[in-house]
Amino acid sequence: MTTFHGVEFRTSSYSTDDCVSVAPTPGAIAVADTKTGHRYVVEISPSAWDAFLSGLTR
Repeated sequence: MTTFHGVEFRTSSYSTDDCVSVAPTPGAIAVADTKTGHRYVVEISPSAWDAFLSGLTR
């Protein structure tokens, strides 16, 4: 697991208290649960992230 220091995570403007946040990093998209304070972060490839977003907008 990678530690992300100095990475700016963003949440949706539609979010309330419990949501995920994302941050672009060199070569990956970092996804974290806001409830854990970004303690656990999953790295997703940019192509997988694009495919995920395409699936949401259909």
